[in-house]
Amino acid sequence: MKNLEDLVFVDDSLDDIDVSNQPWNLLIVDDESDIHTATKLVLNDVKYKGKKVNFINAYSGEMAKEILKENNDIAVILLDVIMESNDSGLKLVKYIRKELRNNFVRIILRTGQPGDYPEEKVIVDYDINDYKSKLELTSTKLATSVISALRSYNDLVEIQKLNENIFYLKKYLESIIDTMPSMIISTDTNGIIKNWNSYTEKITGITKHSAIGENLFSVLECFNILKNDFNEVVNTNQYFFSEKIEINMGKSKFFKVMIFKIEDSEFSGIVLNLSDITEIELIEEKLKFSQKMELVGTLSSGLAHDINNAIMSITAPISLLKYKLHDIIPKNDNEIPSLLEIIDLGTSHMTGIVSQMQSLTKKKQNTFEMINLNELLKMLNKICRYKIDHSVKVIMDFYKEDAFIYGDMIQLQEVFINLCINAEHAMTIMRNDENNKGGIINISIAKEVVNRVEVKFIISDIDSFIAGDYYVISVKDNGVGIKEEIIKKIFEPFFTTKDSNRGTGLGLAMVLNIITKHHGFIEVDSKENAGTTFKIYIPALKV
Repeated sequence: MKNLEDLVFVDDSLDDIDVSNQPWNLLIVDDESDIHTATKLVLNDVKYKGKKVNFINAYSGEMAKEILKENNDIAVILLDVIMESNDSGLKLVKYIRKELRNNFVRIILRTGQPGDYPEEKVIVDYDINDYKSKLELTSTKLATSVISALRSYNDLVEIQKLNENIFYLKKYLESIIDTMPSMIISTDTNGIIKNWNSYTEKITGITKHSAIGENLFSVLECFNILKNDFNEVVNTNQYFFSEKIEINMGKSKFFKVMIFKIEDSEFSGIVLNLSDITEIELIEEKLKFSQKMELVGTLSSGLAHDINNAIMSITAPISLLKYKLHDIIPKNDNEIPSLLEIIDLGTSHMTGIVSQMQSLTKKKQNTFEMINLNELLKMLNKICRYKIDHSVKVIMDFYKEDAFIYGDMIQLQEVFINLCINAEHAMTIMRNDENNKGGIINISIAKEVVNRVEVKFIISDIDSFIAGDYYVISVKDNGVGIKEEIIKKIFEPFFTTKDSNRGTGLGLAMVLNIITKHHGFIEVDSKENAGTTFKIYIPALKV
């Protein structure tokens, strides 16, 4: 036996030493016990990565099968070709690779009769790592072959661990992408969809299964607004970013958009990341609107005082003039009384405008008390009989039981009279067809639980919101409707779609201001030429 002292079996870097103290399992499969003894003697001091070799013995192919079934961490097999049969070793190789599907263990075939199975043929036909004649396999060569096999086995195991880590990391990242509260869509450079996360399914209503493989701009035609930016990213390799883009997806939504290109070994294409900022955008709009209302209220307070003084300087002399001219003007002279009546109507109209302006300021006195909404609707029904055109029918749907709130009766009457008059106008004076005038106003009361401010709510003061039970008073008409793009503007002071002699643009601003004082909010649902529904939410009073 040759001296093994000249062989270096341990790597010179401590960093490469495996943290596990378990030895390398080496299976010796041979029907000659002397071979087992000699092999152990040669390899007893061999180390790789600081670990010694643990010997497992099998004296036949069948015995080796049983051992391999129970042990999946055998690193190297020293396998005799001829044992209980002339090809026992070769059959065992096939069993290991095909049936056990063990492609990690390194197999070194050893034979005393190499002529029976030529090395080149065996290496080509069988998945082994080395083929040695027992006569040529000196102690040095045996140790070198085992060290080489251990290194190969260790590399395979490390690669497998790395692949597993990459696999789980990939799944983890896919899970993160899939659960992100943003639309994440990946496509190839032609726009063919490759990935479609769960949030995209939720927003679009289109399943991943239906979307993948289709063209993005065909599946979502509303995304054509991004097509030029998409193509620019494809052609220039530059990314695209926008803080806010409005996209109509059935409803108008605002998105923060980023489009960028990715190129790696597994995927080459474009990624679109769209974060829905609609709610944030609407909250900012509501805050701006609240500030505007505060400013208009302050301005209106001062103007109302000055205008009232001016009106008084007209109405007082007119009243006196009517009294003094009563007995002087001939009964058949209608000109002067008519002129006085015109002046009187003008001042009354101005007084109404001042009243509306005063409602925009918080300085107006509130008289809050317990109110039964059914009683409010009964009173409203009486008022509508005189104020609403006869071509419009008003239908009241009272609540099934007493519906109490805490509010100002006079102010709430103003709110619903204003909404009813607007509904009447939408079915009469705002229609171009004289023969199609008239319709139905449905007023109803329901009860809902509201736990958070939703995007659809028109609320002037977000801080005034109170989660809980609300009575919802709906005023529904089948009039001309409101264009979607102007719904957000209708509550702004002095905004109106009516002729200048028909509206001041203060009515809905007053409505919102009063409902805000009642810690309520408004929802508007309207379609052009299909009618409008105003829903007034007011906190329910617990009695």
